[in-house]
Amino acid sequence: MDETGFLKGDTGRAKVVTGSDGPRWLVTPGNRDWTTVIEAISAANHGIPAMVINKGKVHLNIWFDAHLGVPEDWVIAYSNNGWTGDNLGLIWLQKVFIPAIEGRVIGIWSLLVMNGHGSHCTCQFEEIARQNYIVPFWLPAHSSHITQPLDVGVFSSVKQRYRRGVQDLTGLAKHMLT
Repeated sequence: MDETGFLKGDTGRAKVVTGSDGPRWLVTPGNRDWTTVIEAISAANHGIPAMVINKGKVHLNIWFDAHLGVPEDWVIAYSNNGWTGDNLGLIWLQKVFIPAIEGRVIGIWSLLVMNGHGSHCTCQFEEIARQNYIVPFWLPAHSSHITQPLDVGVFSSVKQRYRRGVQDLTGLAKHMLT
C-alpha cells in the first residue's frame, strides 16, 4: 500500500481548472489544490479499491457518480488540504483494506507492506490491524526509489495518463479562452 498525490490540473507543462461541463480556466502557478490517492496491490491477485482524498470540507456524491467512470467501490474522502492523515489512514484500513481481504486470506494472518508515512505509522493503526490479523510492515520513509515499487511501477504510469488527459483538456481550454 502506498499513497500518491496529484496536483489538480498538472500536465507537467500547463494547468487547467475543469468544471462539470468541461475545462474553463488556465490555472495560475500559485494554485496548489491537491488530491491524494491511496492504492494497494494484492499478491493474491485480487483487487483492492482506491481511496481518493480531495481538498475540502464536504463532497457531493454526484461529483463521483459511477456514470462518470468512478468505480462504485472506491472510497471518496476529504481533508483540509487534500492530503492523508492519521484519521484517513484508519478509515482506509477499516473501510477499504479489511473489507477487501475478508474471505480471501489463506491462513489466519495477512501481511500489509507499506511505507513509513505518519498516517499509517500510529499505535491505533497497528492495534486495529493486529486485531484483524494483519501484520503491518513499514518500509523506510523517503526511500521510494529503492524500496517502494508502487511509486515506480504503478503510480508513474497513472500520473503519466492523468497528465495526458489534462493536456488534452488544455487544448480545449486554450480554444475556449481565445
